[in-house]
Amino acid sequence: MKSILKFFDLPPIVQGAIGSALFWLILVLSQKAIGGLTKFGGAAKKEALWRELIHEKFFRQRLPILHAVMTACQYQALSFFARGAIFLGLGVLASPIFKLSLTVGAAGFLYYTYRALRWLKPYTLESDESELQIWTRIAEVEKELFGAASADTLAKIESLNTATGQK
Repeated sequence: MKSILKFFDLPPIVQGAIGSALFWLILVLSQKAIGGLTKFGGAAKKEALWRELIHEKFFRQRLPILHAVMTACQYQALSFFARGAIFLGLGVLASPIFKLSLTVGAAGFLYYTYRALRWLKPYTLESDESELQIWTRIAEVEKELFGAASADTLAKIESLNTATGQK
């Protein structure tokens, strides 16, 4: 409190300089935070596209690598659950020192558990969309992830177009 009162005793030019420096610091820190959140949002979108591609393409085709893909999904879920458990464990360990750490640890645990459960969602082959609509969406996801749809996806769309008589 005394330092705040001493601030008001300073000449106005010094107060202005300190205020400008604080404003600049807040501006730089907020720009870095927004940049980090934007980067995180892009990573979350890419992860969602990967999950959709795995669900729609690999599970729908019943490829020979299906078991490997399912194992990869389970491994990804397990890694997120482990991160959540680490958050919770660190929160419990630090709770005697910092009271808020248990709350932060529990929030981290819930967040990572949610991300783990998104990888373990039940897969179903039933859909209200036609087979052509599903494979068109798979092509869109591949274009977003890789820049172009794969040849097998384009061949499947072409065969479905031929079968339905569309162009």
